[in-house]
Amino acid sequence: MTRSLSFNMSPKDFRISTFGPVIKHCAQMARNLCAEMRSGFGALRCHCPMNIGADLHQEGAIIWRDQPNVRRDVVRLDTAWENARTLSRGPFLCGKDFGAVDAYFAPVVMRLKYYSFYRSATPATSIWIKSATFLVCRIGLPARSKRQNF
Repeated sequence: MTRSLSFNMSPKDFRISTFGPVIKHCAQMARNLCAEMRSGFGALRCHCPMNIGADLHQEGAIIWRDQPNVRRDVVRLDTAWENARTLSRGPFLCGKDFGAVDAYFAPVVMRLKYYSFYRSATPATSIWIKSATFLVCRIGLPARSKRQNF
């Protein structure tokens, strides 16, 4: 049995204000990017499992050489991110500040970093990946208490 998610949100329901100001004309684009992140990039997810901290550049070179669908996913990411930054006129996806949509791409950014795929991106996207990686790594997780209810 498969499940599907339906995104019935209007642009005004998608709020990025937690991380920074919302640029109104970017809200729909941010919503679409997050939906694509949630359901897309299957080849990248399949061939590049999450492994933060490991040096995977050799594996990445083999995957890049042998998996055209991974290359296609990375090109799509590069195109989407370039378009978003052009539309928002910012260094980040929805403006001058790191926002929720940037954070939503953290798993992909980590894959691009540790498999060394960011080197194939455009120079502007490479800068965004490095900036986003730095900020995602700086956010950190809250300290766990001894007792947690799940």
